[in-house]
Amino acid sequence: MKEKDYSEYELTAYDRYRMKREHRKDIILGYFHNKVRFDAEKRTIRFYVDDLNEDYSMDSFIDEYQDEQEKRRGVKLKDYPEDKEFAAKRVKKNREQYALLQKKYEIERISSHGDPTDFSDYPTDENGNIDYDAEEPIRQPMNDVLSGTCVTIRYGEGILDFVYSDLITPMKERYAIYRLFRRIREKDDVDLPGAEPIEEEKPEKVYNRTQEIVEHYFQFCSTCDDLGDALYASLYSALFPPCFVGYDADTDRMMGRYADYLVTLQKEYQELLEFVYDENFHPEVLGNLYPSERYHLYRDIHDLSDSYTRREELMISHEHMGSPRRMPFGMEQEEYIKRIIKAFSSNETEAEKAFAEEYGLDVGHLTMMIRRPSFMSIQYDVSTAAEMLELEFTKMLEENIHFRKCKRCGRYFIMKGNYDTNYCDRIAEGSTRTCQELAAIENYRAKAAENKEYALYSKYYKRYSARVKVRQIKEADFKKWKYQALTKRDECADGKITVEEYEAWLESSFPNRKNKN
Repeated sequence: MKEKDYSEYELTAYDRYRMKREHRKDIILGYFHNKVRFDAEKRTIRFYVDDLNEDYSMDSFIDEYQDEQEKRRGVKLKDYPEDKEFAAKRVKKNREQYALLQKKYEIERISSHGDPTDFSDYPTDENGNIDYDAEEPIRQPMNDVLSGTCVTIRYGEGILDFVYSDLITPMKERYAIYRLFRRIREKDDVDLPGAEPIEEEKPEKVYNRTQEIVEHYFQFCSTCDDLGDALYASLYSALFPPCFVGYDADTDRMMGRYADYLVTLQKEYQELLEFVYDENFHPEVLGNLYPSERYHLYRDIHDLSDSYTRREELMISHEHMGSPRRMPFGMEQEEYIKRIIKAFSSNETEAEKAFAEEYGLDVGHLTMMIRRPSFMSIQYDVSTAAEMLELEFTKMLEENIHFRKCKRCGRYFIMKGNYDTNYCDRIAEGSTRTCQELAAIENYRAKAAENKEYALYSKYYKRYSARVKVRQIKEADFKKWKYQALTKRDECADGKITVEEYEAWLESSFPNRKNKN
């Protein structure tokens, strides 16, 4: 088969879109492998964030890599004192960043996958002996502060957070710095008369898998430095960070490609929210379609496949991995407690010993297996923001959870159960109240402006509530009056009584009794 020449191949708009969304030169988009679990009962998503990309998890690989480098070069690699000072500053900064994220999301640290035989971080007693009963120490991440954490959000929260985050502004300053470095380098690299020609750099040899793992890890550390606070522009950019594997001289270009990737995803899901959930988006064509049908149409219009593969894992364990309310089918809470007590308190039976012998099992292991309840749960292996957005969006379609556009701020929000509202519960910009609260006030004022009975009620409500505060009217009498006043206001609106009759009743409700000298 002849080799093909693609030098004049014309990319379609769709080709360019897919390249922006999936293929990024010199960038590993799926560097993390996070475990994601959905709880349909609580409508929550839990992320167990990969912590294999931290020093405490990479120690053995780094030691092996450095030993090989020393043998290959014949030179002892130095330890620099400033490394410890740099690490201390990094830990301090990461703790501050972690505290900021905790104000926005529900986050908890979990034990790392470090070597369980390394007790250097464990607390000791007064005699200096290791306290083996203490919890496994939690190691502080040096790169992505969410490494080794468990993050819990509501269905749809990740999508909205990503769609409405400012992903570019935090990156602009970092991009400008690296762009300036490029211009300086390019100016210095200009060939001068009589200058030695620049020697072409040879490809670096890769000797084994360990070298590749460690060098990618070092590049990931540099990526976190390059992105800085831009890494935490949204929850999903922090949970699924990239790894820039190109040359340092190309950092600005890699950063530009990564920003393009994020913006492409952001625009896609802004469009999806409108196309699938907006009731006013082409209602004459889409009005009778369910969200799942509108989603199918959207994928067809954009030449997307009718299916995609999820990396789903079935987990079986003695530990709760989903909602604690989900026992093994048929098991009640009382039986669960009895099984746990029996597992730790009673000896093996003769039947259990015989069974263990028949199957070549340790009898202690057998009794723990059969006496402790086992739980099953589904989790997903997710590596990129694109995968997570698609998984979350389709899960919401499966669970029949809807978004709706707020009629006040214009942003989408998650519908809660059967509670029907047109306004979100976000704090409105420049206010201390939510859109729901402000909409109620605005709607009431609009009605009051249009209808005299509403204006009258508001006028006398303010008058009499002021007298309640100075104890001229009793609280109980005021509450009774309020109910009657609302009833008569509605009667007035329905034309059952006149505005004059309503005003006269309001005026006579609590006569003003002033003391006369």
